[in-house]
Amino acid sequence: MIELIQVVRHAEARPRLVAFTMKADLRDFTLCAADSANIALTVRAFNQTLENCNFGNVLFFTHAAVEGPFRTVKIDKLTRQRYRHFRLKEVTTFIDTPFVLFIEWDGYVTGRPTFFHN
Repeated sequence: MIELIQVVRHAEARPRLVAFTMKADLRDFTLCAADSANIALTVRAFNQTLENCNFGNVLFFTHAAVEGPFRTVKIDKLTRQRYRHFRLKEVTTFIDTPFVLFIEWDGYVTGRPTFFHN
């Protein structure tokens, strides 16, 4: 998230801080994950990432029926070999944005980009 901090001054009043919070705008990106082993943790990774950023599209490729802040794309159960092939060869048919960001259950966006506005 981006936090804008502004000092507001009123006549004969003490200055006060007002915080405005915005998510990072990543509408040119599709946020993706593909998982068959750590599904609940991957859903948590989506939730954490989406607290900080807005994406053009959000896709979860899995064999399981899963609900969350993403579109679930049903695929065959992933093995290590199938995972590599899927990421390199198959996933592009589902992407309609110029860029893609893959997250995993143990690798996702956690920080909030911050700057101060005067």
